[in-house]
Amino acid sequence: MNEPTYRYERLEVVTNGSSIEYADQPVTQLRVPISDAIACSGRWTRVCGLERFVLENRPIPTETYTSRADYDGSVGPANPYQYALRNQSLYEPTSVVNESSRNADGMYRIEMDLEPVSPETVLRRVSTPATAEDAVPSLVAQTARTGTVTAHRSVEVPHTPIQLENGSYYRVYLAETTDDIPPISQLVHFLLVYIAPLFGIYFLVRIRQRVEITYIGSNSR
Repeated sequence: MNEPTYRYERLEVVTNGSSIEYADQPVTQLRVPISDAIACSGRWTRVCGLERFVLENRPIPTETYTSRADYDGSVGPANPYQYALRNQSLYEPTSVVNESSRNADGMYRIEMDLEPVSPETVLRRVSTPATAEDAVPSLVAQTARTGTVTAHRSVEVPHTPIQLENGSYYRVYLAETTDDIPPISQLVHFLLVYIAPLFGIYFLVRIRQRVEITYIGSNSR
């Protein structure tokens, strides 16, 4: 049997106006999100209803309060992210202190908003340098630099673009895993596992039918 093979490929990531996208294919047609740090950046990411609601009603009040008018912490989903991609534009989640809205204790209400951010800034911040050996396996770095790479071992691929030394960005992903047995090996395997036992049973039956048992008893004289 052959060892399993793993084929890794790359997709170039570029900026386009106010957004980040793949150079050759639309993000919505791929199962590979650009980055796990960017919400709504792939076909199979979660439905981004909250982000849509915030953009349509910005800012939106929360049930979080602070005693500081200069509060700059975060408030948002249970699984926070760094950026969100909506309508071909990038946004950064922000918190806004509403100084005109206080509760009975005199604390300020915190509101949630999404502020536009440049795609160049986002791409630079979410990407991992190919030279970061502690975060980027050598096989992933090789794929980002050269294209398709096939190996007999799997590696952990960063779920975000890889930044090369020349300033370009590529998203590396596992394209295919092949552990099929070659046709000739499949035939041999089939014969050994299924056909050989049948022949064995057949010969046992034939031998049993051919065996003659002769009984020699003692004669009374």
